[in-house]
Amino acid sequence: MIVIAIAEPLLSRILPPPLMAELRELDPVALVPSLRDTDSTLKTLAEAEILVTGWGSRLVDVDVLAMAPRLRAVVHTAGSVRSVVTPEVYARGVVVSSQAWANALPVAEYTLAMILLSAKGVLRMRDHYRESRGPVDVQAELDGSGTYRLKVGIIGASTTGRRVIELLRPFDLDVALYDPTVSADEAAALGVRALTLDELMRTSRVVSLHTPLLPSTEGMMGAPQLAALPDGATFINTARTHTSGWPEDKG
Repeated sequence: MIVIAIAEPLLSRILPPPLMAELRELDPVALVPSLRDTDSTLKTLAEAEILVTGWGSRLVDVDVLAMAPRLRAVVHTAGSVRSVVTPEVYARGVVVSSQAWANALPVAEYTLAMILLSAKGVLRMRDHYRESRGPVDVQAELDGSGTYRLKVGIIGASTTGRRVIELLRPFDLDVALYDPTVSADEAAALGVRALTLDELMRTSRVVSLHTPLLPSTEGMMGAPQLAALPDGATFINTARTHTSGWPEDKG
């Protein structure tokens, strides 16, 4: 049995009727939106072999495992599974999958767009037009803008970070990477330069953050790091890394 632990209205957005029909062709489907410990939930999970989760689903832990002795797989319809399953799930041999790669694609595309827009001065000019409400010396305002040899820093060679690096290849950019798990040779193979975090922040005109939320990354970005950015630099954050002590906007 396929048990879906996603509540409305998210359920209909993630699994619309045509997709639900396909699932029902594979196996019987049951909906248990809350996974609360009720007689109905206990009866349903006792037959569950595949559990489909989404944003807001209850953590699959030892208690849920006890209710689902036949569970073989947890299919998460979002990205990271850190808030979805506990180590006991893996220890029992349950297969866990997510949509991290699918999620990474639109995030990387958004990041590319923001890098190019900021490099071209579009966001700055937008704000300037709003403030001036009159003639603007475009040549003067955009002097020095552009992507040619622009220094771009990527923090984290995650799935999204690597996709951003790939999308940046057609442009004449100077791309650097900070990721302590990636060697200089591995960075070179990706087509980027490996830098320390301090050096990357000091030398990049655009910095994009793509690190996962881990104990080692919590609080890695704070006032000292952002203050090191050149004046007028752009910082893009699409990650879940905790930050603290944000300074004034750098531009």
